[in-house]
Parts: sequence; C-alpha cells; structure tokens
Amino acid sequence: MLLCCYPTANARIRSSRHRDGFDELRAWLEQFEVSSLHACLEATNTYGHALAEFLYDCGHSVSMVNPARVKGFAQGELLRTKTDKQDASLIARFSLAMSPSLCTRASQGPRIKGPGAATGFPD
Repeated sequence: MLLCCYPTANARIRSSRHRDGFDELRAWLEQFEVSSLHACLEATNTYGHALAEFLYDCGHSVSMVNPARVKGFAQGELLRTKTDKQDASLIARFSLAMSPSLCTRASQGPRIKGPGAATGFPD
C-alpha cells in the first residue's frame, strides 16, 4: 500500500505500490497541477525503490531517509500514536522542515542511489 500526503492542498491518496497505483498517483498529482515535487520516502528495505524510480522518471526530486530520523522528528513533535495517515503527514512535515538530501540515479543503471546506499539508509 502507498499513502501519499500533499500538505499544501491538505490532501491524501491511498493506492497500490505497483504500476497501476503509480499511474493513479500521477493522475492525482495532475489534478493539483503539480509539475515538480520533492518526494520523501522512508528507506525501508527495497519497498520504496520502484516508487522512487517512478517519481525520478517523472522528473521529480526524491529523498530516501532513515526511518530513525523520522521517528526522532516525531518524538520532537511529541507524537505517540502511529497510523498510516499520520505517518504520511509526518514524513511530509519532516521533509519540509529538514530538507533531506536528494537521491541520484546511478550512471550505470536504473537504481536510485543516496549518500549511504551501502548501509541501506541513504540519509
């Protein structure tokens, strides 16, 4: 499952983590006339790689951050509950406040790479 938050429009979308869900996400962004964005994803195993690739291919900026950074940010906001909806909003606020570093595309292939790719946590 993919849950995205677009904070300036106070809107969320829930879709699958597969190509049809990505197409649904693209249509959702088009309804807000979004031509570029900075997407922030938690680096949890390889689950977000396909989404990161899709967003990168659409010309968007992508950050993949260590979930511990987002958890620390949540603790700073004194958040105690954790739902998917709250998580999406939290990651959006984290991205706006912390401006995490962007991933880049490796020159030899289609994989997204970040500063700490060897550890699995780019940021």
